[in-house]
Amino acid sequence: PAAALGLSQIMRAEGQLEDAAGVLDSLLDGGAEERIGQLALLERALVWFDQGEYRSARGELERLGAQSPDGLADDVAYWSAKCRLREGALEEAAEGFEAALRDHPDSELAPEMLYDRAVALSRNGSVDADEVFGSFLERYPQRAQAPGREAGTRCRAQQSQSHQCPAQQVVAERGQPGPPAQEPACDIMQAAASG
Repeated sequence: PAAALGLSQIMRAEGQLEDAAGVLDSLLDGGAEERIGQLALLERALVWFDQGEYRSARGELERLGAQSPDGLADDVAYWSAKCRLREGALEEAAEGFEAALRDHPDSELAPEMLYDRAVALSRNGSVDADEVFGSFLERYPQRAQAPGREAGTRCRAQQSQSHQCPAQQVVAERGQPGPPAQEPACDIMQAAASG
């Protein structure tokens, strides 16, 4: 069972989602031991997520959450909120990320929880998005510079080209370059629009 779980994780990482789903479904149907079964449920939810089947992913996460898995509660909370984000349930997603952060502040997923909360707030038009993104930049500066996050420093200036949103101010205070001058209307979550 552990080898099958590992194989499914490799398949998912390589984009072989149907194959990974088959291995995981067999593993789950075979009655794996509790811990392997819990990890398989999480992995199956992630396969559903990668396939764009967010409702199915949430179903697996709910099944997993009902088992009160040790060490996986933060994963359940994060991925449940991430499903809501992808489904466009922005307020629920923001609340889910906020609850995940409150309940699991030391989680390895905390940076993603905070960043995705800012994404949900931004997409929902909340004025709190800049503040949350600024908090992300302050707390996780190494994550803010990760590939794919560069445009995350672009915030929409509501007033004028000279306006600098809180996220830009944090970047400037750290001595890091701010958004490009040719993009004064900054959308902090422009890079995250794809989720």
